[in-house]
Amino acid sequence: MHYSSFDGTAYVDDPANTENSLIYIGNHLYRFNNDNGQYAQTSLTVREGTLTIAKFALSSSSNIGKNITSITLPEGLIRIGEGAFEYLSNLRNINMPSSVLYVEEDVFFSTGIIEDNSSYWEGNALYVDNVLIKVKDEKITSFTVKDGTQAIADGRLFSTYASSVTSISLPDSLRYIGNENFYWCNITEVVLPESLIGIGEKAFSYCKSLQTVDTSKTVNLQTIGYSAFSFSTLSEITIPETVEYIGGNAFNQIPTITININLSAQPESWDREWSHTYNGVITINWLNQ
Repeated sequence: MHYSSFDGTAYVDDPANTENSLIYIGNHLYRFNNDNGQYAQTSLTVREGTLTIAKFALSSSSNIGKNITSITLPEGLIRIGEGAFEYLSNLRNINMPSSVLYVEEDVFFSTGIIEDNSSYWEGNALYVDNVLIKVKDEKITSFTVKDGTQAIADGRLFSTYASSVTSISLPDSLRYIGNENFYWCNITEVVLPESLIGIGEKAFSYCKSLQTVDTSKTVNLQTIGYSAFSFSTLSEITIPETVEYIGGNAFNQIPTITININLSAQPESWDREWSHTYNGVITINWLNQ
């Protein structure tokens, strides 16, 4: 949901749908209500029962919420939309409920949370409780996601120096790998953890040295996003029977790959172009036929 999707409707204009200067649509935080209240506030508490926060919901590009230093999020929250808190320049304290699984890109852009002196930095990585938000843009060869991490926020973890990253290690606790997290890294293999349920769009795209993805422990995986492994050099991969969705072009432009699937036939919920490739040879083995 975008922060302006319902602007101009009677629902948004109805004061009954505003609580502490925040507009809610059902269980979704929509945006500030643009009254004078949020200019004076220094803290915000998102109400109990909220499941998602809309894209750019509390963005302060127009100085709304500019004095907010602290935000409290409720347990049960699942998704935080792109840029949800961007430009809250004084924001320095926030919690991340254990229920949060999806944190979209640039949620904390230009906030105090990501400043160099922020208390959320642990070495070269920034964590908000159990979510890895970003990694400093510096040249490294290996990276270990710390134990206890449940999700990685959308976006490229390694931008300028992605090609120097040759090794990554993921903890058993990890449940979600975000969109484009390891885009263009020079890794040769990755072991996916048992707890993993989702791989985001283009998560390992353009990892041109990636030859091995170990899914032997991955018994809870449900989704593989669009173009997740495209332009890699995988030779073989096994898809667990738990996978409910694979996005289009997931294995696009791989020279030669064998895909072993622990099912008897393609589920209707998979994208019809999940195995489409513009160049390369894909062999599919349905193991339970």
